[in-house]
Amino acid sequence: MIECFLINIYSVDIMAPFCLELQKRGFDCHLALHELFWKASYGEHFNIDKAIKKANDWKVELKLKLNYDADIAVTQWRSDWAVFNLYKNLKAKISYGVVLNKLTDFPQDDFNFDLYFVHGDFESELLKLNRVEEKRIVKIGFPKLKYQKINFNVQKTKPIITYLPTWDEFKCVDLAIEILKDYNKEYDIYIKPHPLQSKDDLKKLSIFNILDKDV
Repeated sequence: MIECFLINIYSVDIMAPFCLELQKRGFDCHLALHELFWKASYGEHFNIDKAIKKANDWKVELKLKLNYDADIAVTQWRSDWAVFNLYKNLKAKISYGVVLNKLTDFPQDDFNFDLYFVHGDFESELLKLNRVEEKRIVKIGFPKLKYQKINFNVQKTKPIITYLPTWDEFKCVDLAIEILKDYNKEYDIYIKPHPLQSKDDLKKLSIFNILDKDV
């Protein structure tokens, strides 16, 4: 049995498709959250009712009590280690997004997980460079996109470029705009902002088509 430990409501959109993929492969997999951990946290990113609704939308079971006897427990971030370490058996990590360069490499203190669920070859090679044995690495593709059901109702009139900016210290919005604006006549350019994208970023990006940032 595999239990996916949720950090916040955004974790549902990573973990639920992962569960669907594992269920398709014949595994018993579900979501779980630690209610006290969530209540002690703050802000809408830890809203239990929203997490339940998201899980229901994905049609994946969400348990409000952790099963520390799970055969494999999966998390996204090491920041929850005090709670996550209570799991007795295999502990695994799944990448939050797609790692594309060494700046977004796994932190050095993350290499003591028993298993790593990665999206592809690049992440796999990064782990091997950090002396993680191949037997601890499991490639799963990118279920978040494979099982995505959102329809933005985009009407295709020209070839489409879609840009998904990040919002943190790695963001390169200004550089992306500088590059993309030269293609604005030849292509339909759609921007899918991050839910935490700043108002300043959104204003700059508004020269393109903006998709729903809250998805």
